[in-house]
Amino acid sequence: GMGSLYLTEDLESGELTAVKVLNERNQLDAGMQARLKLEAAAGVRLHHPNIVRTYKVDDTGATCYVVMEFVKGISLFELLCVVGPLAADQVADIGLQAAQGLEHAHEAGIVHRDVKPENLIIDRDGQVKILDFGLALLGDETDSEFSLAMIFGHDCVGTPDYIAPEQSLDSQQVDGRADIYSLGCTMYFLLTGSTPYPGGKAADKLEGHRQGTPKPIREHVRDADPAVVAIVEKMMARDPTDRYSSMAEVVTALGPYARRRELNFSFNRILSDRAKEAHRRSEVAASQSRARPRLSSSVATASSVAGASRRRAEQIDTLTAGESDTQPTLVANRPGPPRPAPRSFSPEDV
Repeated sequence: GMGSLYLTEDLESGELTAVKVLNERNQLDAGMQARLKLEAAAGVRLHHPNIVRTYKVDDTGATCYVVMEFVKGISLFELLCVVGPLAADQVADIGLQAAQGLEHAHEAGIVHRDVKPENLIIDRDGQVKILDFGLALLGDETDSEFSLAMIFGHDCVGTPDYIAPEQSLDSQQVDGRADIYSLGCTMYFLLTGSTPYPGGKAADKLEGHRQGTPKPIREHVRDADPAVVAIVEKMMARDPTDRYSSMAEVVTALGPYARRRELNFSFNRILSDRAKEAHRRSEVAASQSRARPRLSSSVATASSVAGASRRRAEQIDTLTAGESDTQPTLVANRPGPPRPAPRSFSPEDV
């Protein structure tokens, strides 16, 4: 939604890195610039195995970009679209790893404020990494926080499906317990395949987090481990004082129930499916631009984006060659609950 991602090679070390570049339209968008600078400001301070590294941020005057760690992984939202809900011990391990990364961020004075399945990626070894600190709360970045407040709304920054109640009321006065709530909602999604308050408008979801009670996990999954369910429910307590007080406590709670599992997927096939999804979105953007002629000059055509997507997939396929493409395919996803696992393989295979 911000621009383009390039797979690049460091000419000195030979290491592959990922470069995020704002597109032409967003180069002049104050909101996107503020998010990218916040993401970079947070990222360069954080060095943890469960957080995607940020190596560099720069602005050439014409282009603003961030250089980050390249991870051959799949987002947890994409994973759910392939296999459906996960086993409780695997969810506990994912939650534990995310909590360890977020504990490191909190110790550095950074609250993520947008913990969700799309912002957690997992590789074949089952290692989880947190990304996208573009909405993070940094105590010493008051200018960026003011920019976010003015652009996105003074009181509410976050994603409606996973936002903590207190964050939906005043996003500038939250602490690490808001991330605990969002991580709990993410684990709820991984266990059940449903967000806590599905359907409806954003305002309805916000009201659900503030006043409602989500459908119990055991009604979604009758054989879910009651101990893991209890931990998730405590993380999702409406009152911050009823949650765990820190991510360290979450790590301790989840530890006995966590089980690491390897995943089996083709990264190249995932890139191909992402390119198809980008093509679909570009067609929508092109259609919208045709309906608004004044904006058409700043929006790439669907055919040009589609061609670029195919070329990117081919280039990355060459750079990351050696993988088998006979693994299960990730179907390009659209917003909504994940699809059930295909009959050709079971959740144990992924």
